Amino acid sequence: MNRYLDQDDLVNEKNRLLGRIEAYSELGMYKNAVSECKKLIRLDPNDPHPFVDLGSSCEDSGQVERAIRYYRYAIKKFPTHYACLSRLYTNLGYCFEKYKKLHDKAMICYEKALEFEPDNEWALNNIGSILKRKGKWKESLPYHLDAYKACKHKYGSVCEKITHNLAWAFYLCKNYLMAWHIYSNLASEYPEKNYVLSDYGCVYYRMKNYEKALDLFERAHSMYPKVKYYQRLYQLTRKKIERGE
Repeated sequence: MNRYLDQDDLVNEKNRLLGRIEAYSELGMYKNAVSECKKLIRLDPNDPHPFVDLGSSCEDSGQVERAIRYYRYAIKKFPTHYACLSRLYTNLGYCFEKYKKLHDKAMICYEKALEFEPDNEWALNNIGSILKRKGKWKESLPYHLDAYKACKHKYGSVCEKITHNLAWAFYLCKNYLMAWHIYSNLASEYPEKNYVLSDYGCVYYRMKNYEKALDLFERAHSMYPKVKYYQRLYQLTRKKIERGE
C-alpha cells in the first residue's frame, strides 16, 4: 500500500485509475489501459484485482503471452485471495481456449476456478462450451444450466451469451421445446442479433414449422448477405416448402 496516501486518498486514487482503465477499454485504447493498470499495481501492490484488469487489457491489445504471464504471476503471488483466484484461473483458461486452442489446459483452469468459486458463471459456461465442441452435448447441458442459474442468482439477470449457449445446448440435446422457449425471449430482446435469429430458425426447422424458420433465416441472411451459412439455411428451407413437406 502506498505509504504517502491515507486510506481515503488511496481509495479515491484507485477509483480514479479504475475509471480511466474502463474508459480506455471502452474506447479500444488498450495500451493506455495497460499503462493505467500498471500504475494501479504500483499504487497498491498487495491488491490482486488490478492484475485481472492488467491481463484482460493485455489480451485486448493482442499481447496474449504477456497476459498469460501476468495471470500466472498473480496466481502464485496471491494464493489465499480465493475470489480473485477464481477470476484469474478463468481468464487464464480463456487464453488457452481461445488463442491457443489448448482445450484440456483450459478445462483444468476452469475446474480450478470452480474450486475457489463454485458459482463462477463463466467457468461453468466455458466448460459447457468445450464439452459441446467435443460432441459431449448431454454432459455440457448441466454446466450451461448452472451458469444460467448462477448468473440469475448473483445479478438478477443473465447476459445474452450465457442464455444463448444454454438454448443451443437444449437444441443439441433435441429438447426443442425448451430451446424454443429461450430463443423466443432472446429474439424479442435482441432482434438485431443475426445468429440468434438463425438459431431460432433452426429450432422451428426441427419442429417442422418451415414457414417460420424461413422467415427467420431470411432476416438473418438480409443482415449478412455474404455469409453462406445463412444463405444455405434459407435455400434448404425454401426447397422444403416448395416440395410441400
